[in-house]
Amino acid sequence: MLICYLDESTACGESDPATCVAGYIATGKQWDIFRRAWNLMMKHYKVDLLHTVEIETEQARKHSVRYNGWSNETVKAFQSDIQGIIVGTGPRCRDGYSVIRLQFGHHFRPQETFW
Repeated sequence: MLICYLDESTACGESDPATCVAGYIATGKQWDIFRRAWNLMMKHYKVDLLHTVEIETEQARKHSVRYNGWSNETVKAFQSDIQGIIVGTGPRCRDGYSVIRLQFGHHFRPQETFW
């Protein structure tokens, strides 16, 4: 059986508003391997979840309960570990998928990407 995990991101207040949904498809066994590696990494960094908007800038980290005090080097190491787990544990063995919906007034222009 294949399982898909998705996440969305919306930039409503931007000059070019857009919505993006992206995710990975993998088998249950691949997700089990991923989950074990992910949980070990999260425990190592002492965080309970990944919320990218909270770590991308120093200003955002100052206002974050989870990432307050993280240096740029810690963020880069965390991001590198995330990429290593995704590449090394299985979800990438199937497909990654994203849909971006650019908003122009009341019209939408979808763009799809398969990895």
